[in-house]
Amino acid sequence: MTKKEKVKKILVELEKKFGTPKCALDFKTPFELLVAVILSAQCTDKRVNIVTEEMFKHVNTPEDFANMELEEIENYINSLTASLNCFSLISPVLNFSLNSSILEPVTL
Repeated sequence: MTKKEKVKKILVELEKKFGTPKCALDFKTPFELLVAVILSAQCTDKRVNIVTEEMFKHVNTPEDFANMELEEIENYINSLTASLNCFSLISPVLNFSLNSSILEPVTL
């Protein structure tokens, strides 16, 4: 059996045992996923999902975030630990996203 065949067999067995993995964070767009991942560095995915469920109803694009005051964003994320730290992590990403072509991949 070749290496490639072994790897394929292992992957098939893993899929049988564990199924297809699903992201624990709730999101509808790549940008929402990016924000949720940044916030999840500060607390549990479960808590992030609670916060982002409400936040993404009103704010879910880089432009939406860019047009908000710091206090408005803090109101959404204040229940997360170290919300100011969360905002300091999100700010550069928002600036990068707004200055990038939507067709270009986002790299961190």
